[in-house]
Amino acid sequence: MKTLILTLLIALVSVGVASARFHPVPNMPGKPSDSAPVFASSAVESLIQNSGDDLVPWPWGSEMPFPWFFVQGVWMAEKGDFRTFFAFRVVKDKNDIRQLQVQQIDPESCELKASGVAIETNNIVRAQMTSSNGSVYRLSLRSFSEKSIPSSTLISQRPIYGQYVVLSLFPFDRVDGVHLPIQQISTQLNYKCLVER
Repeated sequence: MKTLILTLLIALVSVGVASARFHPVPNMPGKPSDSAPVFASSAVESLIQNSGDDLVPWPWGSEMPFPWFFVQGVWMAEKGDFRTFFAFRVVKDKNDIRQLQVQQIDPESCELKASGVAIETNNIVRAQMTSSNGSVYRLSLRSFSEKSIPSSTLISQRPIYGQYVVLSLFPFDRVDGVHLPIQQISTQLNYKCLVER
């Protein structure tokens, strides 16, 4: 049984690699343009490859209840030269179930780059994000207690209410991604751009 599962996994990975070779995604030198996907596979893959070992030992599987009470607002995700904003708005559907409207915003131009709606399962909020040109990526949000992170770990983002909020980005067709602690820069949804870093 294990051999069969391993064979199927290898076949799936091979198909994914082969399709990636026949359907190249444009490179994104410098700032993303309107014609280039915001999170083309190459951009997320570049983030993943350049991240090296994640220096933060996130305690996967021990996520705190999702912080609905303070998540609304504008948040910054930053790693190396990569920087983007996400606006989160808490809403309820017709069945009174909480959802998170998510918008990715270019921090320099204030342009909307992608949007989606996230739902929570098992303390993790997940969304499929779609850009104006149709490219798709996946996003998830988790919250961890600052006490669950070793005190020797260097994290530039500050905890909020004793929690770190971690944003994970994944190409649509991949399971590996990049995990970034994010920082809330405004509780107001109309604050979307910074003049300086």
